[in-house]
Amino acid sequence: MKHGLAARLLAVFLAAPLVQAEMPNLTILTEEYVPFNFIDQEDPDKKIQGIAVDLLEEMLKKSGSSQTTKDISLVPWVRGYTNVQKDKNTLLFSTARTTDREAMFKWVCPIHELKTQLIALKSRAIKINNEADIQNYTVATVRDDVGEQLVLKAGVPEKKLDRAPKYSTNLKKLEGGRVDLFVESMERIPSMCKTLGCDPDIFEVVYTMNVSQLCYALNKNTDDKVVQSLQKSLDEILAEGRLKALHEKYEKWL
Repeated sequence: MKHGLAARLLAVFLAAPLVQAEMPNLTILTEEYVPFNFIDQEDPDKKIQGIAVDLLEEMLKKSGSSQTTKDISLVPWVRGYTNVQKDKNTLLFSTARTTDREAMFKWVCPIHELKTQLIALKSRAIKINNEADIQNYTVATVRDDVGEQLVLKAGVPEKKLDRAPKYSTNLKKLEGGRVDLFVESMERIPSMCKTLGCDPDIFEVVYTMNVSQLCYALNKNTDDKVVQSLQKSLDEILAEGRLKALHEKYEKWL
């Protein structure tokens, strides 16, 4: 009997490290994308915050991870997008889940529904009836962002793109008449204008290119158990109604 008990205890002891190993330390990358992930420049601590940031911190805790928001690195989108494709156990957010990207990553969703739209100055009275019409205009994009990928897929030549590393830079270009269109979600324009000091009412949506989910994207070589654990945690948080509370918390940025 004692021998059997000892064997069972040894089995439990040996199994314990395996459970912990299912949630490794992740390389967590994000970009400036208000109100989901950003740094408030008026915050003296300059900490990364936002709806997706808070969600992720709760997900990590529920999944048994010791990582927190302090482990999140804010990087340019193109760097994060490159690294998550090549480095195992790397997570990038907030990432639009599209058909073209589906097989590139493992996904934990949803954070939010994203509308990728073409935005113009109302004073220009630009009319776009189909994707072919877009080729008549210059479009402000962020390199490798979902908006740029959709614009290129629509047949718009690269010479018609005016690329910038930040979304705010693109909005400034649109406001100043240096480009015809800005590919972005209209719901983000008011929060961007709060920072830039522009009037959101001077802009309008002239075409909706796609509706997708904003998600957490993980390198495709990440263990499925890690992805499943994070998805389960997100599902539980959403079922608890936490998303509504987070939207209220960041209401001034919406």
